[in-house]
Amino acid sequence: MRHIVIITFLLLTPFSLAEEKNAEFHLKQIERFEAYMNDPKNYKTSKGLSYTSGHPTINKEEHLKALVKLGAITQKEFKFQNLKNTRANTLKWMKFASGRKDILEASAESEKPGTTILKFHLWYLPSAKKSVEQFAKELKQQS
Repeated sequence: MRHIVIITFLLLTPFSLAEEKNAEFHLKQIERFEAYMNDPKNYKTSKGLSYTSGHPTINKEEHLKALVKLGAITQKEFKFQNLKNTRANTLKWMKFASGRKDILEASAESEKPGTTILKFHLWYLPSAKKSVEQFAKELKQQS
């Protein structure tokens, strides 16, 4: 009987002692990723251009997916059939999302400007819901 208890303990220990990866954990990882990406010390220079290739250990996409799965954030694709993917329209959604703490990520597929409809993705916290909906409404009115 004593051996069964020890074996059970050894089998269950890694699971019970593992760090629980809740929304707070994933948000912290994204915060660390952003801090790294925004730190000039992490940039390399080549032919006069500065760049960083990303955090060496944090995969931001994995944490965004986990937060969506936990229901902590919303990921939504926005499509505007009557708005072209022009530089001006792209700059509108980029300016809207840029620098906001409640919008964790914004992206769009790389397509030739002016050839397709305006389409982009946002990953945002519940606190951004009203402003995101208002922005989408304004874009829809322009179409």
